Amino acid sequence: MENLETGFGNEDFAIRKMMEGAPVLGVIREAIRNSLDANATEIRLMPINLGGKRKSKLMILDNGIGMGESTLRKLALINSLFDEEEGKDESNFNSGIRIMGVPANELGLVFISKKDGVIRNVQLGINNGCFRATYGVDAYNRIDYGSRNGFSGNWTALLFLGNSSEQDTFIQPYGRGIVNPIREQVEGRFNSFLNNDGEEARVVVDGKRVQAVSECVSEQKWRVKGRGFTIHYKLSDRACVSGLLADDEVYDASKGVRKTKLFNSASNVYGALGAYALKDKLSVLVELNDGTFGHHQYRNQVLFPHSKNPITLDDFIKDIDSKCPSALRKIIDDAANKSQSIELAGLSDDLQKDLMKDMGIDLSGAKMKANANGDSISDIHIKKGEGAGSSKAGKNPNPKPTKAEEAKSLLTMEAHWHDEERDGRELTVRDVGYVVGQNVYFNRACPIFKHVSSPTGMSMRVAVEYFIVAVAKEVRLAVAMGMTTEQSNLVLISICLGVIESAGFKQQLITTMKRG
Repeated sequence: MENLETGFGNEDFAIRKMMEGAPVLGVIREAIRNSLDANATEIRLMPINLGGKRKSKLMILDNGIGMGESTLRKLALINSLFDEEEGKDESNFNSGIRIMGVPANELGLVFISKKDGVIRNVQLGINNGCFRATYGVDAYNRIDYGSRNGFSGNWTALLFLGNSSEQDTFIQPYGRGIVNPIREQVEGRFNSFLNNDGEEARVVVDGKRVQAVSECVSEQKWRVKGRGFTIHYKLSDRACVSGLLADDEVYDASKGVRKTKLFNSASNVYGALGAYALKDKLSVLVELNDGTFGHHQYRNQVLFPHSKNPITLDDFIKDIDSKCPSALRKIIDDAANKSQSIELAGLSDDLQKDLMKDMGIDLSGAKMKANANGDSISDIHIKKGEGAGSSKAGKNPNPKPTKAEEAKSLLTMEAHWHDEERDGRELTVRDVGYVVGQNVYFNRACPIFKHVSSPTGMSMRVAVEYFIVAVAKEVRLAVAMGMTTEQSNLVLISICLGVIESAGFKQQLITTMKRG
């Protein structure tokens, strides 16, 4: 093996600064994009065993055009990463992978390629805190991974050695304790797998083909144009992917609403549309027109051309709601009307204890029922901490608010994610504080929040609305969602938790919010 010059005098400092800010999670997506740029028609992500008792390592193999000696040698030139013409010649090929991939592969990020019958390789890594690169030629075809997998012509393999011999990089490709199956990083990230020749590539993860987004969500769809963008609404029982669509890739992506990622941009879409009942079926993709965005240097984000700030799905929430087709709106409303309750079955013991301890809620025998007016109400009772005017436990002391009080409650809402004092009231225990005709408050410090993620960058109304639905989903409490007959432009969300307070009493939680 031949040691290569990195070509940068102060490379250690420069490399470290770049690596510290590099989005390691993007390396798999970047590797697939590079394979498509190399006109691959077959891309395989697989575990391989390098012999002995060592853990399996991830290999990404493609049948693209391959890399010759000059291209491979230039992979070690760190100064090429600072070139203003980055990406415009082969010297910068795989630049993003080099910086994103090396921190999680100090033992080696190995590029192996067969070009014109010769197998060559470059290994990048970190040794004693310093960036190192070596180059070699496989004269005896000992690492002919292409032929072993049925590729007769040119091919390229990218091998992830990780940060230790005990690291299985197929299961844990990013190190740092991050366990993320490879398939999760591929599905929902590409609208199609078209290579530079316009031919659809076949992407396979551990022997199983991965479908592109356009294949998964094509059963019912609507297309609405805006200024500089097009919104694609799609319904499918097979997949649910939302995000920004740019250059045939999906950014700010989310595959439905996951327990580990409750507060994301896709969740806000459901809030704006009142479409929680379709959260596993509805996809919303906002396709950005050419010239309306730029790429981050690591291609993990799309940016506004002038400010260079990231573009997110949240930037289009109002458009997604206002441009929603009437046919889809009817489907959403029908689905909401059918979703009138969620049973308490399945509530975990830990969550039950948290609710009873931290919020004083008696869950025994709790269920949804209707009052004389047909409204959904709760028989969940407050066990402790009743305010002035409350009755003893076992009876519901919470009077239904008047229509005037309900109307006033729509005026203002605030969310505070730390213990704070507002209007002379200190929020220390309850999740939500409520003052009739004034404000709804959130107390982010309440222990129940450990079961949900912190919301960031969402509108106040969506934060309030989605918090309620998120808690209901997480603890599987009784919930009613649907359109009221009298107020067709309002979404009725009724979560029966005793967490809304007023100055003198605990109020039954039936909160009506404006959509949008």
